[in-house]
Formats: sequence, structure tokens, C-alpha cells
Amino acid sequence: MKLKQNQSWNHRNEGVLRRGAEGARLEPVDLSPAPGLVSRMLAEGRPQSRAWVPMRYVLVGGAAAALAAVALFPRTSSAAPLSAIARAVSLQLARYERVYKADKDGHLDVYMEQWGEPGKYAMRFTDDSMETRQNGALRYTYWKQTNLQSIESGPAEQIDGVGVAEFSQFKLLRVESAGPNLLRYVFNIRQDLLVDTRTNLPTERVVYNSDGSLMEMHEYHFHPLDESIFDPHIRAGVRLDNYPAQRRAVEEALAQPPQKAVVDGTTVWLHTVLIGDQGFVGAVVSGGDPSGTAFAPLKIVGLPDGWSMNPIGSSVWSQTPGKENTLKVDGKPARLEQAMLRPGTQVPGSFTIRVPVWRYDVSRPLLDHGKRIGMDSKLIGWAQFEVKNPLHVGGIEQVLPNYEPRFGDESTGTATSVK
Repeated sequence: MKLKQNQSWNHRNEGVLRRGAEGARLEPVDLSPAPGLVSRMLAEGRPQSRAWVPMRYVLVGGAAAALAAVALFPRTSSAAPLSAIARAVSLQLARYERVYKADKDGHLDVYMEQWGEPGKYAMRFTDDSMETRQNGALRYTYWKQTNLQSIESGPAEQIDGVGVAEFSQFKLLRVESAGPNLLRYVFNIRQDLLVDTRTNLPTERVVYNSDGSLMEMHEYHFHPLDESIFDPHIRAGVRLDNYPAQRRAVEEALAQPPQKAVVDGTTVWLHTVLIGDQGFVGAVVSGGDPSGTAFAPLKIVGLPDGWSMNPIGSSVWSQTPGKENTLKVDGKPARLEQAMLRPGTQVPGSFTIRVPVWRYDVSRPLLDHGKRIGMDSKLIGWAQFEVKNPLHVGGIEQVLPNYEPRFGDESTGTATSVK
């Protein structure tokens, strides 16, 4: 069996061994900690849920018959019941896991690693396409495709379970020897569980294709972990979105006196302008009436017009019960007017921005499922402001204060305007 292992990211632990699906070959694995811990980031978070679940291996295939009472034939005298194995796993507080995938020739290559202990989690793909490190206060994530890394506050996700309890619902075909102090539990779902008879702890889970060839293998190691594996490891030369720091910068900008403009007798205030990733631009404004059902894109003078985006916060949709505005500045309703710029558009350090200004239109009732809830707004013009040094952030909505997205918010509102 061919094994490929990226040795640079692991932790050194002489007790951790690499073993193939046959349990035949043993060799030590380098588990030295990665350098570059940025300790100053650790004080910036406050324990929120992981956005992305790396893997869930559901035990599927085969009928769930003859559940826990099935006889074990043949059974070795040292075979522990699954309940004892599950209990042994539950007593372990820390685990390192490698996942191997089989190529077209049946060779197993390490493709994912993960570490877990109560309140902490880390995971990486060995092709370096993505990794996450979560220490219970901060969540660090890196994406190779977009060449981005981010830090977000919030608790850690938990490592996927070994799944011993789930195995009990499937038929156990037999228990056989797999080597010294090692038993193989063979189930009718094309999966084997290898267990160390000295500890009752699983060492491997092997998954087969329908033709009997290898699909993947999970290798389990239960031992204390180096705590630094869960801390942010910032990559040099890669853009970093530090969301706790970005939120503080936005709050400081919103605390400054806003710019003021008057359009057709309506006063509008510009509080700050945000440049987000993937070409998004947003302006936090207040004053005037809520934005209407017809969207108008934010405009940066001298740049090609972008695409209209749903305004966030104060809009006519907030007249619908349950969709009230949650975006406020200094305790007063505000809204985020935004647009998505065309690909490749470069935003200069200073520019003139034009913000749509709205006014209620009494001639256009707003209906929600046929019931009048208020009136629509119409576009009466554009307020123009000079912007210097806009704030560059990751996701614009993620750094807005006092904004809590709701089901049925502006982007999914059901109200219609009668013209």
C-alpha cells in the first residue's frame, strides 16, 4: 500500500504510528508543531457556529436488521462488545485522526487530518486547500482557492465522532484476528472496525466499495495533543480578515460625525463606506425614508456601474411584522446601500460616491399577501459624498453592528408594491 504524507504540519509524538489497512507496516510519523503562532490574536475573540462541516461519514448501506442482539460468528474469546468499545472511546478526551482515500489503483493516500479535544478543534486537507484551527475563543480558517485567511470569534466545533454507537444498529457478521492484540469487527455495510484488545479503542475504520475494493480508511490515535495546534497560524503573504478587529474599526468609524447631504428637501447622512471581498461595496446611511421595492445600485463616480444588491436594514420591507429593522447607528434606524462591482474593478483610495435617496409614495400601497402593510418608496435622487480611505473588510454584513439577519428579511420579503 502506497502512503503519501505531508510531514510538515503534524505534531511530533513518538507513540503515534502509521499503519496500512492490513496492519502490516509501522513507521513513526513526524508530529512537530507548525510555527508562526500569533499570540496577540488570542485576546481578540469572544465565545459564535462553524460555517463549514469538513466531513460527516454516515454509516449507510445494508439493512438495519438484527440490531444489538445478533450473534457474533465466529467470535474470538477476547472480543469486547461494542458497548465496551464505545465506553472506552467516550473516556478519551483527545484524538488525532488521519483519513486516507484510495486512488484508482487502490493505493491509500492521506487526504485529511483532524485533531479534537473538548472545546477545541483543528482540521486540514493535505493538499493544503483548506484548514481550520479553533481554540474555543477564536476560529481561524484558510482557503487556498481564494488565497484568503480569516479569524472569527466564537466557540469551536467538535471533532466528528468515531461512530462506534452507530455501528450497533447494523449486523455484525464476524470478529476475526487482524494481528497481535488487534481484532477486526466486520459489518454488513462494507465497513470494518479494527480494535486494540488491550485498550478496547478503535485503531482504524476501513470502508469498501461495492466491488470489495478499498474506498477510504480512518486511522485513530488517542493521546494528549499539543495545544498550539488549535491556535491561529497566520500565513505570510496571504490576505487576513480579522473580523473582531474589523468590527471594532467599523464601530469607531460609525462613532465619528457623519457627512450630510440634502436632496430635494430630504437630508441624508453617510456614516461610513465599506469595501468587502469579491467586489462588494456598501455605504451605511441614515435619513430619508426607507428604501423602496425597486433597488438602485450604489455608484462610485468614474467606475463602471455595478449590480444592484438588496439594501440591508431600513427599507419598506421592515413595515412587515417580524421583519423590523435591526440595523441602527447611534440608536437610530440606518440602512446599508450596496452594490457588487464588475469583476476586475479596482477601487481607489479616495472617490466620490452616489447614494440613492428614497421618499414614501402615498400612491403606491405596499401589500403583503394581499394585506396593506404600508406604502412603497420611490427614488427621488442621489446624495453625493466624498470618501477618503474607506474601510476594507471581509464580509460586509459580518462587520455590521446591531444587525441580526432574520428569516424573511429584505432579501426574502414577500411584500409587493401596487403601482
